[in-house]
Amino acid sequence: MKRVLAILLVMAMLFAVSPMTAFAAGKGDYNNDGAVNTRDVREMVMAAIAGTTATYKQIWWADYDQNGVINTVDARRVLKQTMKGNSTVDYTAASNTDCWGERSVAILGDSISFGAGCEGNIADTSYAGIVKKAVNAKNGSPNYGFMPAYTTNWSPRSDEICSWPEMTGGPGVPGNDQGWSETDSGDRLMYFGLTAYKQYASLTYKLRSGYKYDYFCVYYQTGPGYGTFVMSNVVDGLGYDQATVDGTVVYDCENTVNETKRTGFYRVSDFQNGMTVAIISNDNSPVTITGLGFYNDISGNYVTFNKYTRGGAMLTPLSDKVLSQAASASTLIVGLGYNDAMWGRDYNYTKESFSDRIDYLIAECKKNGTNVIVNDYLWDNYRSQASYTGCSAAVRASIDEKFVFFSQELKRLAAETNGIYIDQEARWGNELMTYVNANDGVHPLNGGHKLMAQAILEAMGLA
Repeated sequence: MKRVLAILLVMAMLFAVSPMTAFAAGKGDYNNDGAVNTRDVREMVMAAIAGTTATYKQIWWADYDQNGVINTVDARRVLKQTMKGNSTVDYTAASNTDCWGERSVAILGDSISFGAGCEGNIADTSYAGIVKKAVNAKNGSPNYGFMPAYTTNWSPRSDEICSWPEMTGGPGVPGNDQGWSETDSGDRLMYFGLTAYKQYASLTYKLRSGYKYDYFCVYYQTGPGYGTFVMSNVVDGLGYDQATVDGTVVYDCENTVNETKRTGFYRVSDFQNGMTVAIISNDNSPVTITGLGFYNDISGNYVTFNKYTRGGAMLTPLSDKVLSQAASASTLIVGLGYNDAMWGRDYNYTKESFSDRIDYLIAECKKNGTNVIVNDYLWDNYRSQASYTGCSAAVRASIDEKFVFFSQELKRLAAETNGIYIDQEARWGNELMTYVNANDGVHPLNGGHKLMAQAILEAMGLA
């Protein structure tokens, strides 16, 4: 005990600074006084030494490395995380460029990161949308790079800055949504794609009122056996008035490898009838559209916000190529883990496979010098659900172990990339949980997204 107390005394001297806000350390505020400091650290360790009973959440956080022991190693990590949030790192203007040749802030996430559950327009009310606006304001370049080519299926459906696309299947194919299908693949940013096989099928996006962008681009999938398409502003069923703003008429999706590419930039004003992707393949070769991007600055000296998100997304099935693309961002915000924890067994994914993807993401982020912010929303409220309370003690213990494991892996992602780990529930407590949808216990409403965005912006120095 004397040795532990001596170490604590040295740490107290090293970290004898003004109280630090608890946004990045959350449960590190052991005495709940609104600040994380050496007093919290001492109380954590003394409680562990004395065998004092602590709450489940306090133990979960205080045991930062999840090894079942609370000690000075945990204390150092808690303080280190907190101090990172007070650093002068510019998370929106790192020097490295991403796979699109741009400086960017990207979110790699699931339905919560996409905005499912938000009331109204997710581009305005989701935490991703709020962070996007702050990044754009900081850099003076309202560029919205990759966004999924779909809106959420949440009821009521919430739109992005584009409404749900108008789809036609080509000549002789009656009705809407003909010739296109919603498909998934772990080789895409992010999984989802709208795929057509019929010649002259078209897909038209219209920018919703209230959003002003000068240019747009389309993201598409390439791979063996893929077809061709053009960007068109007039579709008459048989021929196309092909747009040639960037000098390109035809996009060939045939490739030896599966990867996401994008078209050149087009002027929105040249597409008065909507941004149309027109399939010209006549051999039933597929064309898959995965996303859209809207820009006001294409000079090359800008920061772009990319949202690699979708409902139901998991980290485990994503390919190396996808993770490499996402990890090339200047700053990567990771909001994945909940679906892997809840559904992994149903999809035959294992904890080991999740760890493998974390390992790869760590390696790519370290190679690129990417700033990493881990947005953890593994809500503790699962312990109050009937699916948990109605189980045997052995099953409950197994579920607890699973949540602890995924929390540990998210912390490891932040620690090994020298990033910031934000436990959103720890940061806000009941204030946030009151905004979580009572019907599913997972998706936050607008108020919850606002709080989550605040914590992330504080970590980025954009509060």
